[in-house]
Amino acid sequence: MVKGGDQSGGRRPSRRWRRRGAILAATMMAMLGFGGVAQATTGALELLHPPREIVPYSRAVKFEGRFVLEQIGHGADIRSGGMKIEFTKGSVPKFLVGAAQFYQYTESGQLETALFTLYPFRETPKGVSASILKKGVGGPGRTPILGTIELEKPHSDLTVDGTLELHGSGPFPVVFRELRKNEKYVKSPPAKQLRETAGLEPGWAADPRQAEGEYQLADPAPDRAKGAAQLAPLISLVESLGPHGDRATGGDLAVLRGGVPVAEVNLEFGGLTKTFYLTELSRRGDSRVAVVRSGSPTGPRVGRFTGTQGAEVLKGTLVAGGTHYPVSFEREDQ
Repeated sequence: MVKGGDQSGGRRPSRRWRRRGAILAATMMAMLGFGGVAQATTGALELLHPPREIVPYSRAVKFEGRFVLEQIGHGADIRSGGMKIEFTKGSVPKFLVGAAQFYQYTESGQLETALFTLYPFRETPKGVSASILKKGVGGPGRTPILGTIELEKPHSDLTVDGTLELHGSGPFPVVFRELRKNEKYVKSPPAKQLRETAGLEPGWAADPRQAEGEYQLADPAPDRAKGAAQLAPLISLVESLGPHGDRATGGDLAVLRGGVPVAEVNLEFGGLTKTFYLTELSRRGDSRVAVVRSGSPTGPRVGRFTGTQGAEVLKGTLVAGGTHYPVSFEREDQ
Protein backbone atom coordinates (compact mmCIF):
# COMPACT_ATOMS: atom_id res chain seq x y z
CA MET A 1 0.00 0.00 0.00
CA VAL A 2 1.04 3.59 -0.52
CA LYS A 3 2.00 5.07 2.79
CA GLY A 4 1.43 8.65 3.87
CA GLY A 5 0.45 10.89 1.00
CA ASP A 6 -0.79 14.41 0.69
CA GLN A 7 -3.90 16.39 1.51
CA SER A 8 -5.88 13.69 -0.32
CA GLY A 9 -5.30 11.16 2.44
CA GLY A 10 -2.72 8.99 0.69
CA ARG A 11 -5.12 7.01 -1.53
CA ARG A 12 -3.52 4.47 -3.85
CA PRO A 13 -3.40 6.03 -7.34
CA SER A 14 -5.50 4.45 -10.06
CA ARG A 15 -3.94 3.37 -13.36
CA ARG A 16 -5.50 6.38 -15.03
CA TRP A 17 -3.83 8.73 -12.56
CA ARG A 18 -0.57 6.81 -12.87
CA ARG A 19 -0.53 7.48 -16.61
CA ARG A 20 -1.56 11.10 -16.15
CA GLY A 21 1.05 11.52 -13.40
CA ALA A 22 3.78 10.22 -15.71
CA ILE A 23 2.89 12.75 -18.41
CA LEU A 24 2.63 15.65 -15.99
CA ALA A 25 5.86 14.64 -14.28
CA ALA A 26 7.64 14.75 -17.61
CA THR A 27 6.28 18.25 -18.21
CA MET A 28 7.30 19.40 -14.74
CA MET A 29 10.78 17.91 -14.98
CA ALA A 30 11.37 19.63 -18.30
CA MET A 31 10.92 22.91 -16.47
CA LEU A 32 13.49 22.15 -13.78
CA GLY A 33 16.19 24.72 -14.35
CA PHE A 34 18.20 27.03 -12.12
CA GLY A 35 18.21 30.41 -13.83
CA GLY A 36 21.09 30.19 -16.30
CA VAL A 37 21.80 26.54 -15.56
CA ALA A 38 20.88 23.98 -18.19
CA GLN A 39 17.69 22.04 -17.56
CA ALA A 40 18.79 19.01 -15.63
CA THR A 41 16.32 16.22 -16.14
CA THR A 42 14.63 16.40 -19.48
CA GLY A 43 14.78 12.98 -21.08
CA ALA A 44 13.02 9.62 -21.08
CA LEU A 45 10.45 10.11 -18.30
CA GLU A 46 7.60 8.14 -19.75
CA LEU A 47 7.76 5.46 -17.04
CA LEU A 48 7.83 7.79 -14.03
CA HIS A 49 5.02 6.66 -11.71
CA PRO A 50 4.20 7.31 -8.06
CA PRO A 51 6.59 5.28 -5.87
CA ARG A 52 5.35 2.48 -3.65
CA GLU A 53 5.88 4.60 -0.56
CA ILE A 54 5.20 8.32 -0.62
CA VAL A 55 6.64 10.81 1.86
CA PRO A 56 3.80 12.32 3.93
CA TYR A 57 2.92 15.76 2.64
CA SER A 58 3.55 17.46 6.00
CA ARG A 59 7.18 16.34 5.84
CA ALA A 60 7.72 16.45 2.07
CA VAL A 61 6.65 20.10 1.76
CA LYS A 62 9.63 21.14 3.91
CA PHE A 63 11.99 20.04 1.13
CA GLU A 64 10.25 21.72 -1.80
CA GLY A 65 12.42 24.43 -3.30
CA ARG A 66 15.65 25.41 -5.05
CA PHE A 67 18.96 24.74 -3.33
CA VAL A 68 22.60 25.60 -3.89
CA LEU A 69 25.45 23.44 -2.59
CA GLU A 70 27.43 25.34 0.06
CA GLN A 71 29.63 22.64 1.66
CA ILE A 72 30.72 19.12 0.70
CA GLY A 73 33.26 16.53 1.78
CA HIS A 74 36.44 17.06 -0.23
CA GLY A 75 36.65 13.37 -1.14
CA ALA A 76 33.56 13.68 -3.35
CA ASP A 77 35.55 15.57 -6.02
CA ILE A 78 32.65 17.99 -6.52
CA ARG A 79 33.37 21.71 -6.92
CA SER A 80 29.84 23.08 -6.82
CA GLY A 81 26.25 22.28 -7.60
CA GLY A 82 22.58 22.80 -7.01
CA MET A 83 19.26 20.99 -6.99
CA LYS A 84 15.55 21.60 -7.24
CA ILE A 85 12.83 19.53 -5.58
CA GLU A 86 9.15 19.81 -6.55
CA PHE A 87 5.87 18.01 -6.26
CA THR A 88 4.35 16.45 -9.34
CA LYS A 89 1.46 18.51 -10.60
CA GLY A 90 -1.96 16.98 -11.23
CA SER A 91 -1.23 13.49 -9.89
CA VAL A 92 -2.97 12.02 -6.87
CA PRO A 93 -1.34 11.62 -4.47
CA LYS A 94 1.42 14.16 -4.98
CA PHE A 95 5.01 12.95 -4.67
CA LEU A 96 8.43 14.56 -4.73
CA VAL A 97 10.80 14.43 -7.68
CA GLY A 98 13.99 16.41 -8.14
CA ALA A 99 16.88 17.38 -10.36
CA ALA A 100 20.52 17.91 -9.39
CA GLN A 101 23.50 19.35 -11.20
CA PHE A 102 27.07 18.92 -9.96
CA TYR A 103 30.36 20.18 -11.33
CA GLN A 104 32.73 17.24 -10.84
CA TYR A 105 36.48 16.87 -11.29
CA THR A 106 37.59 14.30 -13.85
CA GLU A 107 40.68 12.12 -13.46
CA SER A 108 42.69 14.73 -15.36
CA GLY A 109 41.50 17.48 -13.02
CA GLN A 110 39.08 19.06 -15.52
CA LEU A 111 35.57 20.13 -14.54
CA GLU A 112 32.57 18.47 -16.15
CA THR A 113 28.86 18.94 -15.65
CA ALA A 114 26.91 15.96 -14.27
CA LEU A 115 23.10 15.96 -14.43
CA PHE A 116 20.92 13.69 -12.31
CA THR A 117 17.32 12.88 -11.48
CA LEU A 118 16.35 12.46 -7.80
CA TYR A 119 13.67 9.77 -7.50
CA PRO A 120 12.03 8.18 -5.57
CA PHE A 121 12.03 10.08 -2.30
CA ARG A 122 11.64 8.15 0.96
CA GLU A 123 10.95 9.16 4.53
CA THR A 124 13.83 8.78 7.00
CA PRO A 125 13.99 9.34 10.78
CA LYS A 126 15.63 12.76 10.26
CA GLY A 127 14.13 13.86 6.94
CA VAL A 128 14.08 12.33 3.47
CA SER A 129 16.35 10.43 1.10
CA ALA A 130 16.30 9.89 -2.65
CA SER A 131 18.01 7.68 -5.17
CA ILE A 132 20.34 9.46 -7.59
CA LEU A 133 19.66 8.39 -11.17
CA LYS A 134 21.19 9.39 -14.45
CA LYS A 135 19.48 12.22 -16.31
CA GLY A 136 15.89 11.23 -17.05
CA VAL A 137 13.93 8.20 -15.91
CA GLY A 138 13.45 5.40 -18.41
CA GLY A 139 12.36 2.36 -16.44
CA PRO A 140 14.14 -0.66 -14.93
CA GLY A 141 17.47 -1.48 -16.52
CA ARG A 142 17.66 1.90 -18.24
CA THR A 143 18.21 4.09 -15.19
CA PRO A 144 20.66 2.41 -12.80
CA ILE A 145 20.96 3.89 -9.33
CA LEU A 146 24.17 5.92 -9.16
CA GLY A 147 23.95 6.89 -5.50
CA THR A 148 21.83 8.23 -2.65
CA ILE A 149 21.26 11.64 -1.12
CA GLU A 150 19.91 12.05 2.42
CA LEU A 151 18.60 15.38 3.67
CA GLU A 152 17.74 16.38 7.21
CA LYS A 153 15.02 18.78 8.33
CA PRO A 154 15.90 22.32 7.18
CA HIS A 155 17.27 24.77 9.75
CA SER A 156 15.78 28.19 10.42
CA ASP A 157 18.59 29.79 8.38
CA LEU A 158 17.43 27.78 5.31
CA THR A 159 20.43 25.43 5.37
CA VAL A 160 19.94 21.68 4.99
CA ASP A 161 22.47 19.15 6.26
CA GLY A 162 22.83 15.75 4.66
CA THR A 163 25.05 13.11 3.13
CA LEU A 164 25.83 12.13 -0.46
CA GLU A 165 26.90 8.79 -1.91
CA LEU A 166 27.77 8.83 -5.61
CA HIS A 167 29.45 6.34 -7.96
CA GLY A 168 30.24 4.02 -5.05
CA SER A 169 32.05 6.69 -3.02
CA GLY A 170 31.01 8.19 0.28
CA PRO A 171 28.98 8.97 2.20
CA PHE A 172 30.22 12.56 2.13
CA PRO A 173 28.78 15.35 4.28
CA VAL A 174 26.87 18.03 2.37
CA VAL A 175 25.21 21.32 3.27
CA PHE A 176 22.69 22.93 0.93
CA ARG A 177 21.09 26.35 1.26
CA GLU A 178 17.56 26.98 0.04
CA LEU A 179 17.19 29.96 -2.26
CA ARG A 180 14.52 32.49 -1.45
CA LYS A 181 11.75 32.93 -4.00
CA ASN A 182 13.16 36.22 -5.28
CA GLU A 183 16.77 34.99 -5.27
CA LYS A 184 18.26 34.20 -8.68
CA TYR A 185 20.47 31.20 -9.32
CA VAL A 186 22.74 32.19 -12.18
CA LYS A 187 25.78 30.03 -11.50
CA SER A 188 27.13 27.62 -8.89
CA PRO A 189 29.63 29.26 -6.52
CA PRO A 190 32.44 26.99 -5.28
CA ALA A 191 31.32 24.95 -2.29
CA LYS A 192 33.44 24.87 0.85
CA GLN A 193 35.44 21.64 0.91
CA LEU A 194 34.98 19.89 4.26
CA ARG A 195 37.99 18.03 5.64
CA GLU A 196 36.97 14.55 6.71
CA THR A 197 39.80 13.99 9.16
CA ALA A 198 37.96 13.55 12.46
CA GLY A 199 39.81 11.01 14.57
CA LEU A 200 42.60 10.54 12.00
CA GLU A 201 46.29 10.72 12.81
CA PRO A 202 48.85 11.86 10.22
CA GLY A 203 50.90 9.22 8.42
CA TRP A 204 50.43 5.50 7.95
CA ALA A 205 52.54 4.77 11.04
CA ALA A 206 53.51 6.61 14.21
CA ASP A 207 57.11 6.26 13.03
CA PRO A 208 57.09 7.15 9.29
CA ARG A 209 60.02 4.80 8.68
CA GLN A 210 57.82 1.82 9.53
CA ALA A 211 55.58 2.54 6.53
CA GLU A 212 58.28 3.57 4.05
CA GLY A 213 59.37 1.09 1.41
CA GLU A 214 58.30 -0.93 -1.62
CA TYR A 215 55.11 -2.96 -1.86
CA GLN A 216 54.03 -5.36 -4.62
CA LEU A 217 50.51 -6.21 -5.75
CA ALA A 218 49.68 -9.32 -3.71
CA ASP A 219 46.89 -10.86 -5.79
CA PRO A 220 47.20 -9.83 -9.47
CA ALA A 221 44.44 -10.78 -11.90
CA PRO A 222 45.22 -12.94 -14.95
CA ASP A 223 46.19 -10.91 -17.98
CA ARG A 224 43.35 -11.46 -20.47
CA ALA A 225 45.13 -9.29 -23.02
CA LYS A 226 48.12 -11.65 -23.17
CA GLY A 227 48.30 -13.30 -26.57
CA ALA A 228 45.65 -10.98 -28.03
CA ALA A 229 48.19 -9.40 -30.40
CA GLN A 230 46.79 -6.20 -31.92
CA LEU A 231 43.74 -6.21 -29.65
CA ALA A 232 45.82 -6.30 -26.45
CA PRO A 233 45.92 -2.48 -25.91
CA LEU A 234 42.16 -2.23 -26.41
CA ILE A 235 41.46 -5.07 -23.98
CA SER A 236 43.78 -3.50 -21.41
CA LEU A 237 42.02 -0.15 -21.76
CA VAL A 238 38.53 -1.65 -21.43
CA GLU A 239 39.57 -3.57 -18.32
CA SER A 240 40.65 -0.36 -16.60
CA LEU A 241 37.47 1.60 -17.35
CA GLY A 242 33.97 1.64 -15.87
CA PRO A 243 32.66 2.64 -12.44
CA HIS A 244 33.89 -0.59 -10.86
CA GLY A 245 37.18 -0.76 -12.74
CA ASP A 246 38.87 -4.16 -12.79
CA ARG A 247 41.57 -5.98 -10.90
CA ALA A 248 45.06 -5.02 -11.99
CA THR A 249 47.30 -7.63 -13.59
CA GLY A 250 50.32 -6.19 -11.80
CA GLY A 251 51.49 -3.19 -9.89
CA ASP A 252 53.41 -1.74 -7.00
CA LEU A 253 53.20 0.85 -4.24
CA ALA A 254 56.15 2.89 -2.98
CA VAL A 255 55.83 4.92 0.22
CA LEU A 256 58.47 7.58 -0.31
CA ARG A 257 60.81 9.19 2.17
CA GLY A 258 60.50 12.88 2.89
CA GLY A 259 59.30 15.45 5.37
CA VAL A 260 55.69 14.84 4.29
CA PRO A 261 55.01 11.16 3.47
CA VAL A 262 53.63 10.49 -0.01
CA ALA A 263 53.23 7.31 -2.06
CA GLU A 264 53.34 6.37 -5.73
CA VAL A 265 51.04 3.66 -7.09
CA ASN A 266 51.44 1.92 -10.46
CA LEU A 267 48.60 -0.31 -11.61
CA GLU A 268 49.08 -2.48 -14.69
CA PHE A 269 46.27 -3.70 -16.94
CA GLY A 270 48.07 -5.88 -19.46
CA GLY A 271 50.08 -3.42 -21.52
CA LEU A 272 48.52 -0.34 -19.93
CA THR A 273 49.95 1.26 -16.77
CA LYS A 274 48.11 3.90 -14.71
CA THR A 275 50.11 5.92 -12.17
CA PHE A 276 48.63 7.70 -9.16
CA TYR A 277 50.09 9.61 -6.22
CA LEU A 278 48.81 9.34 -2.64
CA THR A 279 49.07 12.36 -0.36
CA GLU A 280 47.71 13.33 3.07
CA LEU A 281 48.39 9.80 4.32
CA SER A 282 46.41 9.25 7.54
CA ARG A 283 45.41 6.42 9.84
CA ARG A 284 42.89 5.42 12.50
CA GLY A 285 43.73 2.10 14.12
CA ASP A 286 44.15 -0.39 11.26
CA SER A 287 42.47 1.95 8.76
CA ARG A 288 44.59 3.76 6.16
CA VAL A 289 43.34 6.65 4.02
CA ALA A 290 44.89 9.03 1.50
CA VAL A 291 44.03 11.56 -1.19
CA VAL A 292 44.63 10.32 -4.77
CA ARG A 293 46.25 12.72 -7.24
CA SER A 294 47.29 12.43 -10.87
CA GLY A 295 50.46 13.60 -12.60
CA SER A 296 52.49 14.32 -9.47
CA PRO A 297 52.16 14.59 -5.66
CA THR A 298 50.98 18.17 -6.20
CA GLY A 299 48.74 17.36 -9.17
CA PRO A 300 44.92 17.58 -9.25
CA ARG A 301 43.01 15.53 -6.69
CA VAL A 302 41.11 12.79 -8.52
CA GLY A 303 39.94 10.45 -5.76
CA ARG A 304 40.55 8.74 -2.46
CA PHE A 305 42.23 5.60 -1.13
CA THR A 306 40.73 3.71 1.83
CA GLY A 307 42.17 0.50 3.17
CA THR A 308 43.12 -1.70 6.11
CA GLN A 309 46.65 -2.55 7.21
CA GLY A 310 46.91 -6.19 8.24
CA ALA A 311 49.89 -8.09 9.58
CA GLU A 312 51.25 -8.68 6.07
CA VAL A 313 48.92 -7.07 3.51
CA LEU A 314 47.58 -3.57 2.93
CA LYS A 315 44.16 -4.11 1.36
CA GLY A 316 41.76 -1.45 0.13
CA THR A 317 40.16 0.42 -2.74
CA LEU A 318 41.68 3.19 -4.82
CA VAL A 319 39.03 5.46 -6.32
CA ALA A 320 40.12 7.74 -9.18
CA GLY A 321 37.84 9.67 -11.49
CA GLY A 322 34.82 7.69 -10.28
CA THR A 323 36.46 4.31 -11.06
CA HIS A 324 37.13 1.83 -8.26
CA TYR A 325 40.26 -0.33 -8.22
CA PRO A 326 40.41 -3.07 -5.54
CA VAL A 327 44.04 -3.56 -4.50
CA SER A 328 46.12 -5.61 -2.07
CA PHE A 329 49.78 -4.80 -1.50
CA GLU A 330 52.39 -6.88 0.27
CA ARG A 331 55.58 -5.24 1.54
CA GLU A 332 58.83 -6.49 0.08
CA ASP A 333 61.44 -7.94 2.44
CA GLN A 334 63.97 -5.36 3.52
